[in-house]
Amino acid sequence: MTKRDKNLLILLTIVILGAAFYYFYYRVQVDKIATLETEIQGQKQQLMIYNNAKRNVAKLGDQKEKLTEVLKKGVEGYLTEIEQEEIILLLNEIIIRSDVEVSNIKFSNYKDTEKSNLGISTMIVTIGVSGSYEDTIDFLSSYLRFDKNIYVSNMSMSSSADIINTDLAISFIRMDNDYTEPLALFEWYNDTFYEKATPFEQDDFSTLFRPNYFYTGTDVEFYNPAFEGFNDTYGHWSEDVFNLFGRNGYILGDDEGNVRPDDPMTRLETVLLLDLVFRWELQENFIELQSFADYDIIDELSDIEKKALLKGYNSGYLFGYEDNTLRPYSNISYEELGFLGNNLLGSDITWLDVAGEIRDNFGYESVGIQTPTAPATRAEIIYFLSYINDRLVD
Repeated sequence: MTKRDKNLLILLTIVILGAAFYYFYYRVQVDKIATLETEIQGQKQQLMIYNNAKRNVAKLGDQKEKLTEVLKKGVEGYLTEIEQEEIILLLNEIIIRSDVEVSNIKFSNYKDTEKSNLGISTMIVTIGVSGSYEDTIDFLSSYLRFDKNIYVSNMSMSSSADIINTDLAISFIRMDNDYTEPLALFEWYNDTFYEKATPFEQDDFSTLFRPNYFYTGTDVEFYNPAFEGFNDTYGHWSEDVFNLFGRNGYILGDDEGNVRPDDPMTRLETVLLLDLVFRWELQENFIELQSFADYDIIDELSDIEKKALLKGYNSGYLFGYEDNTLRPYSNISYEELGFLGNNLLGSDITWLDVAGEIRDNFGYESVGIQTPTAPATRAEIIYFLSYINDRLVD
């Protein structure tokens, strides 16, 4: 084989090997690379779709939260989980604040609204009333002023002399779904250990307050008539704090609008007012009132009074005496107020602390500064409760 033939053979071998490399390795690798690039592009697209979806989910989450808030706001005007008993109490409160005469009241059962997935049901109450035109209009407007969805769905009127006879059909609408918040309108003072009292009577055991049940709804302006102050606190050093308690419905005063701010208060009246303000929970394993030596006196009290004593003593805010008596009718002293303050705040406090603030702010010198065993006045006790409450809130 000539040198030229050898060179040609070598060249041919190189060409064959190059072709084989190109077809059997290079092109395969290029195809693989192209496939991988396609897959990478696909993955990038998937990642882009995922990121977009993630952003959309976040936006949908924000939109859901906003929509939920809108829905919750939209259903705020509806009563929730309200039963006939609370409607009776609400009607009673409207009626006793009006001057119309009621001849009859009838209740229907709650009826679910058809084709609704919002949990809406309606109770219709028919009421027959009579009174002057002005009194009737005022009575009707009470339902319009209330901040929940109750409305007069039917009405017929007739007149006789100066009296308007009116038959009303009032619809109470309640809603129960994922967007409604449970809201009770009333809370009974006596609901555990003692029987509920009739809502249509108020025990007259105090000239300051007459607890039976409490309004716990949000529409305070509807429930509480405009408060104009008490007749005998104008210009008194405690006028502002009495007005604060009056506006919140803690103190009502007597029939003439007086609270007698300089009179003493009994231990019973004080513990009743404390419970009205702080709403204590009755502790487990409580000591029964029958265990006290003066239970013959305690047993003559109303259930509301007994419950206040029971809760106050077992919560540690009212102490008994060495002779195992509670003495509900004894006037509460400045020394006892300090005891109450210590237990309520869980810190050392004496009447001197409160008396000093009263003296600095109002120029009133408390007898309790010199005589801690003397009975405290109503004004001082009301101010003391406000003093304690401010520090509990802080």
